[in-house]
Order: sequence, then structure tokens, then C-alpha cells
Amino acid sequence: MTITIEDAALRDTDALGAFVQEAFATARVSDGHERELLEQVRADARYVPDLELVAIEDGQVVGYAMASATTIADGDRTWPALYLGPICTREDRRDAGLGATMVRELLARAERAGHGSMFLAGDTAYYPRFGFKPASTWGIRCQYDIPAEMLDNIMGIEITPGALDGVTGVVTF
Repeated sequence: MTITIEDAALRDTDALGAFVQEAFATARVSDGHERELLEQVRADARYVPDLELVAIEDGQVVGYAMASATTIADGDRTWPALYLGPICTREDRRDAGLGATMVRELLARAERAGHGSMFLAGDTAYYPRFGFKPASTWGIRCQYDIPAEMLDNIMGIEITPGALDGVTGVVTF
């Protein structure tokens, strides 16, 4: 069976929302609001249609990933960035490299489109393989008050080398 990665922008939001909700119901980490995030982002200016993907196998969605526009702000200065999430795969497709394929595809598309950096809140054992580092590496923090032991879960990557040179402040999710 072949899995293809396709644009999700033209797919039905309700069907994608149901997929995301079902996938996160069995995920190791979930805040229970991933479907709402997808719906909120698709409805506002943060939405980047070219950075919303689905993995398709035999006509069925088996994976989903989205990156949306965000900003890093420090006082009256702001810098554009991307936020990765939600990303999920169907339970029977986990641990087979599908999520990694989708992350790599999002990073490649973001690079081709000229985006400089991407941030996420995620697993510190998983995302460094793609080049993500704690956001604190650049003096960047999240807008949420999170416990000290979770600070490294806020990670970023320079898609364009040097994109975060001199950038500090708060990234908004």
C-alpha cells in the first residue's frame, strides 16, 4: 500500500476535524483541543493553505499536519514565524515514520515559500531529529505560563539559517 502526501486545503473541515479528534483520542500527548485548533486556524488569518497536509492511503486519511502563521514579539518589534500543529497519524500508522515524513514535508514547503522559522510545543525526544531546539536557545519563550520542567518542550528551528539572529521575545501559539 502506498501513502501519498497531499494538500489538505480543499478537504472538508468537519471530516478533517473528526480525523484529528479521533487520532488524538489515542495519542500519548493531547490537550483535547486539537480539533478546535484546526478549526480556529482555518477560519482566520493565521491559515497557510500550502502548509496543511494529509497522508492518504487507499483513499483514506491516515495522517494530518498543519503549520500556521504566528509571530514573535518583543515590545513593539515583531517577527514572522510558523507554528507546527496539530500533527497526528491514525493509531495503526504510528511508529512507522509517517509523522516524520509529514514534518519533513512541512519544513521543505516552508523553506520553498521563504519562511524563516518554525516553533512548536512538543516532545523533546522526538523533534530534535529534525533540527528543533529549545526556543530558549534564542531567548524566545511561549506566551503561556508553563512549569519550568516543560520549558524545553517549546522548540524552534531556523528554516533559513540566521533567521532568528537578534530575535527575542514571546512566540504566540
